[in-house]
Amino acid sequence: MKEEITLGQKTFENTTISGASRVTWDSKILKIPSMGDLLLGQIVSVSEKIATVLVSLIIRIIEDGNLEKIRLLKPPGPTHAYIFKGDVKFPCVNLSDILKLGDLVLGRVKVDWFKPVFLSLDTEDTGVVSGICSNCGAVLPTPRDLASNTLVCPRCKSTRKTKVSKLYEPIIWREIHLTNRIQTLPPA
Repeated sequence: MKEEITLGQKTFENTTISGASRVTWDSKILKIPSMGDLLLGQIVSVSEKIATVLVSLIIRIIEDGNLEKIRLLKPPGPTHAYIFKGDVKFPCVNLSDILKLGDLVLGRVKVDWFKPVFLSLDTEDTGVVSGICSNCGAVLPTPRDLASNTLVCPRCKSTRKTKVSKLYEPIIWREIHLTNRIQTLPPA
């Protein structure tokens, strides 16, 4: 089953997705994260030096001549990834200062030979793509200035510094995440 979706202008590192590019959902490709893939996921635990991400989508960019194909792959089961403090190119004392529970992040696979994979947030494209206020739980809107890396809560007016992706679009990424996430049930 293949479904083609054309996106507007969005830039993934050195790759521009335009009307000429094809985004495909493909069920016949190996659905495990590989080196260089982008992973969308939700922060499920965070401490001083490490964060755990529950992956909801694998974004694989394949160059095919002049056309760049973007494959959106849903993991076959619950897939986790780790983010280490040294892999986030943002100044912080503790990783828990910039990544909060419930945040959606877009990270690039840095190490794929070890499972769970290790993610890096070292480019403009990678980082938080949808933030949650740690005080009141509101979804944080797109900041006026992405370069400031500051998110402001519309409800309680609290602010926080974080590694904001230049692709920060909370409504779009939350919808993609909710559509593709793996439903896990608590043990009986």
